[in-house]
Order: sequence, then C-alpha cells, then structure tokens
Amino acid sequence: MEINNPTPPDRMYTDDGEMIRCKKLNIGFWNMDTSSSRTVSHGLPDITKIISITGIIIRDDNAQVYIFGGKGTFTAGTFPQLSVTYINTVSLSLVRVDGSTFDSNNFDDITMNRGFLFLWYLG
Repeated sequence: MEINNPTPPDRMYTDDGEMIRCKKLNIGFWNMDTSSSRTVSHGLPDITKIISITGIIIRDDNAQVYIFGGKGTFTAGTFPQLSVTYINTVSLSLVRVDGSTFDSNNFDDITMNRGFLFLWYLG
C-alpha cells in the first residue's frame, strides 16, 4: 500500500480567488526595557491590501517566544502588552506598554533580532 503525502500548497486564496501573500519582517535590534517603540520598514507598495499582522517577540535567553495575532496586539489576560499602532506607506510602529511583560531586563539585549512580523496581504 502506498501512502501519498502531498506537500502543502505554497499559495492561499480568498473565496473569490484573490491571492493571499505573507511578507516576513525582522523586527531588528530593540531594547524593549528602555525604548517603548520600534519602527520597522515594510516595503509593501499598497498598504490598503494588508489584511492581518501577526508576529513573535523573542526573550533575550531564547527560552520563550510571545505570539501576537491578527489584530496586531499581544494581550496577557485583559491587559494589552504590545501593539502595532500605525502603518504608513513606508513603515509600521510597534509599541510596548509601560509596566508590561516586555518592559523588563528579559528584553534588553541589543545584539539580537527581537522577533518577526508577518504581514498578510492581498496580491
């Protein structure tokens, strides 16, 4: 008996056939303990096509990652910790909340990429 394990599709489409793409961005160096915001260039030609932003923040010791979902916000319980606050034609801004999980020395290493953003867009 032969088992066929198909590879996953490399493209996704909306119900009406429009392609959904994903662009991965490095957040870059960010001492979250001393700086509450980080601007990241995105390089997308049309920001009106963005349908979702997800991402991960990596702790300094690489022992834990924090995932945030489609609304661009990481929440612990009911307390927002991190948000994408704006997107313009060139970049987007990440802001962590004062006193949040990320406002600590577990997130102050400036020699590592702080994490990744995934911009989901139509195109």
